[in-house]
Amino acid sequence: MKSLVDIQEKLASCGAKTQIVKRGRSYVMEVNGKKVAVKVSKKPIKVNGKPYYHFTNVGCKMSDSDIFVCICASKNKRFHFVIPNDAMPKSTLSIKDPDDSGPGKYLKYLEAWNLIAATC
Repeated sequence: MKSLVDIQEKLASCGAKTQIVKRGRSYVMEVNGKKVAVKVSKKPIKVNGKPYYHFTNVGCKMSDSDIFVCICASKNKRFHFVIPNDAMPKSTLSIKDPDDSGPGKYLKYLEAWNLIAATC
């Protein structure tokens, strides 16, 4: 819930109107008519020597959200990937640590708040 409130404050600072709604066992944020799901991964794991954050869509129907905010949080780092529904895999998402060198498939969504609120 704290992550939802943090994101709500970030979007409010951009002028977006937000509302947190309980859906079953989870919470979804409604922002300017869009349904936003929030996922958190707190510890990267090594895959071929590179750090990746993993997210699953267990308990979250893809049709229930327009946008996913995936929070990568470990130690003193905190990154937000704002990913549209059509770019999300159906079951498991692996995001390469943005501090690690080299390209990443989801790097274009790093801090992409403009996908939710145009003024961010």
